[in-house]
Amino acid sequence: MKIALPIENKQIFQHFGRSPQFIIYTVEDNKITEQEFVSTQDLAHQHQALAQFFVNRGVEVLIVGGIGAGAQAPLKAAGIQVVNGATGDVEENLHAYLRGELQPKEGHSCGCGGHDHDHHHHDHDHDHDHDHGNRII
Repeated sequence: MKIALPIENKQIFQHFGRSPQFIIYTVEDNKITEQEFVSTQDLAHQHQALAQFFVNRGVEVLIVGGIGAGAQAPLKAAGIQVVNGATGDVEENLHAYLRGELQPKEGHSCGCGGHDHDHHHHDHDHDHDHDHGNRII
């Protein structure tokens, strides 16, 4: 079985679509038999291309931090299991998954950290007075 995780400094990179690299583990009988670092820097936010990238490498499971619905859809359509919500050390998460302790979470989590792609975050400062008369508010 091949399991991929987005990695930065041995930690789960928290934004799937922006991860510059992944580590792909080959696991047999719950033991790591091979590991490979692969660059995905040129595929940032190209959800369909990322899904094909993992299909071409035989990946069956992706363990990720944050991932949006637009990235999950082509992965699931390709038959890749997405386990979202992971944080911390990459190998600890891999072993937790192999022990059955790390399960996919319902829905999706973007993990975008406030950058702007298909999200609209607006801060409004309304600094004006309202005359509410004698009403109790």
